[in-house]
Amino acid sequence: MSFHLFLVAGTHRIPAPLLDQKRFKRPKRSTKCSEVVGLKPPIPGYKTQDITWQIEVFPGQEHQNFTGTIENVISEVQKRNTAFKLDPPEIDILSKRYQWDFGDLICGGGPYNWQWAKTNYVTGGINYLRSIKGKPHLPAGPGTCGRVSCGDKASIWWCNDRDDFTEHYLTTFAEIALGAERINDVCRTETRKGWLTVGQIFTNQKWNVIVREDRNDC
Repeated sequence: MSFHLFLVAGTHRIPAPLLDQKRFKRPKRSTKCSEVVGLKPPIPGYKTQDITWQIEVFPGQEHQNFTGTIENVISEVQKRNTAFKLDPPEIDILSKRYQWDFGDLICGGGPYNWQWAKTNYVTGGINYLRSIKGKPHLPAGPGTCGRVSCGDKASIWWCNDRDDFTEHYLTTFAEIALGAERINDVCRTETRKGWLTVGQIFTNQKWNVIVREDRNDC
């Protein structure tokens, strides 16, 4: 199955300051999933972008557009084709090619009071992203974010930090997944509610990934 991701560009706002805690692709009409309009960004002052995925619902047929997080989209696609399945996740060795891109990792909710998400649900989102073929695209920044994964109140966001109004294209979704995985592994803590995590990781290519609890239609 092939996938492409696009984020609908909008106006740009001045990005908020970075956290200062501890450093640790129009074949058919879009089908709206449960993603809400006017979704609040994870960082005040940033602009949230709608995400549209092109998916081959039936093998050999025209791709269809769906809007929402990957979990919303897969659920809608499987209603149309009950035999639809994701490709196996990309092997870890592919992800390791991009480790040098990552820089500062910040654990905790910071000044935005992000809440802790369950690590096992974050892992589910990571596996979804690793199962998707295509090249992620994010409109020009600064201060643009898209919620790429959200389920069981655990979300993964991808944000553009460039200040020269340049778009971002990545080689694979595994790059986003790897960032989320690092947060999940390094920032996790054991509590009475089980293992939880929250944090943000930056890259030298000026984009970042956020993992946090999300109660906005998630």
